[in-house]
Amino acid sequence: MSRQTSLASSPSPIPAAAPASRKMDESLAKKKFEAMVEEFWSVRLVDEVVLSMKDVGRNFASVAVVTFLEKTMETKKDKVEEMAKLFVNLGSKGVLGTKDLKTGIDVPSIYKFYGIVLAILQNPTSPLLSFPHDINHVLAPVINVSGLNPPVGIVLAEMFETYVRIHANGNRTALANVYGDVDWAWYFSSVKGKTPDVAVQQWLAKVGYTWDIAPSVGIAEFAKRLSEDDVAAVITWMQNIPETVLGSVVSRGITMEVLKYVAKQTFMPAGPESLKKQSRELFSEIEIVVKRLVPVSQIAVKDVDSQVLVVATIDEYAGELEYPKDLLEHLLRIFTTTGIITREAQLKWKAGVEKTGSAKTLAAIKSINKYFQSIK
Repeated sequence: MSRQTSLASSPSPIPAAAPASRKMDESLAKKKFEAMVEEFWSVRLVDEVVLSMKDVGRNFASVAVVTFLEKTMETKKDKVEEMAKLFVNLGSKGVLGTKDLKTGIDVPSIYKFYGIVLAILQNPTSPLLSFPHDINHVLAPVINVSGLNPPVGIVLAEMFETYVRIHANGNRTALANVYGDVDWAWYFSSVKGKTPDVAVQQWLAKVGYTWDIAPSVGIAEFAKRLSEDDVAAVITWMQNIPETVLGSVVSRGITMEVLKYVAKQTFMPAGPESLKKQSRELFSEIEIVVKRLVPVSQIAVKDVDSQVLVVATIDEYAGELEYPKDLLEHLLRIFTTTGIITREAQLKWKAGVEKTGSAKTLAAIKSINKYFQSIK
């Protein structure tokens, strides 16, 4: 058999299988988006971004947001504005949505220009983010960060100013349509002589929005309103506090301010030096004042754990006064008989402090030993 015949009759070789395409995952999507962002800043073609995002897949749109932010936020202001306007454009083309932005935007330790992004995304004709719900979600990581220049104040101040400049042609009254019917003239006049973020913090306290943003500022506002001796106004104001922020900071802060108010009205009208001698008549006066504040407690103190915080704060306050004879015992009695705290909460607090054994709490246990014996 000739070589030619042998070759002709041999079975044809099976062609090698084409390599399987790599399944799209977040890591691969990130690499594709990094290339997309670099290309966009070179040629500024929105359609190319749309095609790239469709190619990678709708499930990874938030990764595109993250990538754009990482590559752009630390550049120039005009470039950040262009990026935010691109997001709005992509939203109108159906490749980017609110959920993607809320997932992708993570306000980091550098807050510069984030207010610009948030303002542009609240485009009046087709908003991708709404105030306050979506904005609060985005700002959640820094809501309770305090300091001389709180990040929330910085971001919101920049957001307000940008909204007026871009969406309202400089007409500040337009803010009322988006952020509520508040005294914007007061806000902008208060900016004079102050940094905008400080003015924002004062505005937040003025309109009561501070409960979403900075509980410590809210507690100061609570104390101010309570000092005006208008409990009804305090209650009305507190009813707007979101359930999500009535945590330990707020519960303890409110309780401390209530105790200071009760003290000023009854047993300590002019500071520690004016502490009155304990008497049955004095405790009756204290009880009358505390009863007026029961509706306040019903808003802020809703379960046993929050009641334990109230007991701990009463102990802390009495400790600051160096535990005047019988005061702690009678305060606890009054807060119990008025229904603000319960026997269960006191026993739970007592069990906890007996384990720690600090000098302050041991002194508290000793001063109310007789009281706890009566509720066993």
